Amino acid sequence: ACLGLTRALSKEDIDLTFVLPKRVDLKSDHTRFVFADNGKEKVNIKFRKIDSIIQPYLTADGYIKELDKVSAKTIYGARLIDEVRRYAQEARILAMEEDFDVIHAHDWLSFLAGVEAKRVSGKPLILHFHATEFDRSGGQGANPEVYELERESIDHADQIVSVSQLTKHILVEKYYAD
Repeated sequence: ACLGLTRALSKEDIDLTFVLPKRVDLKSDHTRFVFADNGKEKVNIKFRKIDSIIQPYLTADGYIKELDKVSAKTIYGARLIDEVRRYAQEARILAMEEDFDVIHAHDWLSFLAGVEAKRVSGKPLILHFHATEFDRSGGQGANPEVYELERESIDHADQIVSVSQLTKHILVEKYYAD
């Protein structure tokens, strides 16, 4: 989804800044990725790095496995939720250094980072929901910490993008989203 958004926006000559936990090797048949430190040509997408082991679709157990792989554990949170909060504080600092018009946060791992960027900038925050904690738990009950993080983020959002009517219904019924 982010790939499609950035592709469409960059074609409109809109400058984009991606704040990623770390530099990763991205490949696509239909898009070429150029990182800010590439230096070969001007692009409308700039990448900023925050040192974190957060990655897409990371679970609490997956976070512990990733944490065990790294040697400099002291900068990372002991639990995934702690790392999400630390990442948000790092994003807050970056938001004070960057010039931008709108904030887009793509999933619960980045929602608090978006909220912190909004707090320091006053810029509008768009949250993009592909799934809620209720979806990810398979209807077996939501992790209360993740639910609260999602709910708090919704309270700060200026706009919410939902990928389906079902997700929209969950956001309205269980998160009290407007």
